Amino acid sequence: MAIVGASYTGSWIAYQLKRQAPELRIAIGETETLVLTPKAATLAG
Repeated sequence: MAIVGASYTGSWIAYQLKRQAPELRIAIGETETLVLTPKAATLAG
């Protein structure tokens, strides 16, 4: 799963997805960085 934009909304979506489906690999893309799970879940919540 790729989420573009690590704002509040993007982070919240990543957090909720990870809670509902822990097996998902989530990548959050921002203009300057790319964060891959498991750190994405930590940053999201």
